[in-house]
Parts: sequence; structure tokens; C-alpha cells
Amino acid sequence: MLKWSDKIKSDPTSLSEAIAFYYAEYEKSKKDIQISMLKLEREKMGTSHVFEHRLSQLQDIESMLKILNTRESNLRRSLYKKLIEDSPKANIDYLINLDDNVKLLEIATNELALIRNLYLGILKGLHVKSASVNLCSKLHKEDTIIIIDY
Repeated sequence: MLKWSDKIKSDPTSLSEAIAFYYAEYEKSKKDIQISMLKLEREKMGTSHVFEHRLSQLQDIESMLKILNTRESNLRRSLYKKLIEDSPKANIDYLINLDDNVKLLEIATNELALIRNLYLGILKGLHVKSASVNLCSKLHKEDTIIIIDY
């Protein structure tokens, strides 16, 4: 399976596809957090696989963020060199921030960072689910009745 980070290195225009893919995967991953008491043993066995899969996706997202940060840094550096030669007394940081390419990279980085944060939430939910399933499994073996009152 080709990771999106590898694809973005070779084709920067595929970033929007990657963002759409990970948003769709995030929506699917919400179902991974739900617990079915009827399928408790299956839930117990499947949680580690789901966690590993979502963690792998998170690592790919982190890799894409690193690529975008590197590109933005390189772009800022080249703009700085160009602007310092053209107008040494200008407010260079301000001019760099006005550049359209810098703005686009910042927007893409922010959107990808949002997806990363959503995935961190899913991983936390999977961790809580795993602990809950293990607790319910232990209580089920002891024939303990669980009353949940909301």
C-alpha cells in the first residue's frame, strides 16, 4: 500500500485527495469506538488490530505534516533571500506572509493538523474502549451485574 506521504512527496497536488481520504477514514473510525456487549469477546480481540491500523494512519498524517512544514520552511527561506536582495529595508516577514503560496501551505498544514487531532481523539477513544471491554469481560466472567444510569 502506497502511503499518502510518499504520494505527496512526488505529487504535491494530491494533498487535497489525501485530506479527503483521511476525513472519510475518520468518519469510519468513529464506529470503531462503539462497544457491542453481545460481541464482547470479538470486540476484545479486534481492538488491537483496529488500534494498530489507526495508529499507522496517524503516523502517515504526521509524515505529511512534516513534508508540508519542510516545504513551507524552504519556500520562506527562498522568499527571504529574494526579498533581502530586492529591498533590504522592507518588513520582510510581513511580505513573506503575504505570499499566496505561503498562505496555501499554511492552510493545508492547518487542515492536516486538524485531521491529526481528530485521529488522536480516535486513538484515545480506542484506548478507553479497550479498557472498558477488558473490564466488562472480567465482570462478565464473575457474573457481575452492571447497571449504568445516565
